[in-house]
This record gives sequence, C-alpha cells and structure tokens, in this order.
Amino acid sequence: MAKKALIVILLIVFLFIGLVGVIGADGYLTYTGMMERSDEFSAGTPTFDVGSDNKTISISITIESPKLGFLPKSIKLIFEIYKGTDLVDSAEDTIVLGEESTAEFVVVLTDDDATTIAGGGTITVTLKIKASPVIFGFDIGGVVEQANIDLAEETINIEK
Repeated sequence: MAKKALIVILLIVFLFIGLVGVIGADGYLTYTGMMERSDEFSAGTPTFDVGSDNKTISISITIESPKLGFLPKSIKLIFEIYKGTDLVDSAEDTIVLGEESTAEFVVVLTDDDATTIAGGGTITVTLKIKASPVIFGFDIGGVVEQANIDLAEETINIEK
C-alpha cells in the first residue's frame, strides 16, 4: 500500500514539474516573440464619436496581433490620450493574442475642449498604445519591461 502511495506522489510531482516546464517554455516563447515579431502588431485607424455634450469621445480601434507561444493567452493594451504633451486620459483593454479585435473606450475632455468643439473648433489628440502579454492572468510586462511593445502613435483631429 505504501508503495502505491509513493508512486502516486511521484507521479503528481513529475506532472507538476512538467506543467511548470511547459508554462515556463511558453512564457519564454511569448517574451521572445513579443520582441522578434513586434512588427506584426498593428492598430487600425481609430474611429470616434463625439458625445452630444461635446465632453465625451467614444474611440474605437482595431488591433491585430500574432499568435505567440503554444498556449492561448491575451494581451493587455494600455491606451493613453495626449493633447500636446499633456496626458488627457488613459484606458486599458485585454484582447486574445492571434486575433483581430476591436478595443473601445471613452475619453472625457475638459470644459475648455468641449467649448472649442461646440464652437466648431478642432482638438488634436495623440493616441499612444502599449501592449503587454498576459499569461494565466499574470501581466508579464509588469515584471519584464522588455516584454512590452509600443504600437504606432495615431493622431486624431476631433471636431463636431
């Protein structure tokens, strides 16, 4: 009986070690893939809709990403909206790696910006996007800064 228990325990230990090895190898492939295949990440042209109060802007952008590693995983996208050099707003979204997905978020403008838009003026903002791989809910880019990539900046002219 003790011999069977020992075999079961050893089997569980070897399975655990194998699982950790697979996850570690996949994490490494994802990390290296982010650096080597960063040119395969792309963001489409953002579309936007100005709210009736001229204070909110709904932005939608299509993101394409390559499949990395062999386990399914996602990628965290961090969107930062700048007006000049000032950070206006930021948002986060998570999409599945290897798929084309549309990210949507809402930006809240200042009263001055709302007045400018209401008066027929234009507000120019820059959308910066950072991508960071997520494995089993764990953000790799939060630990290894080199795993993060920056997508091409997009400039948006907002007018009514």
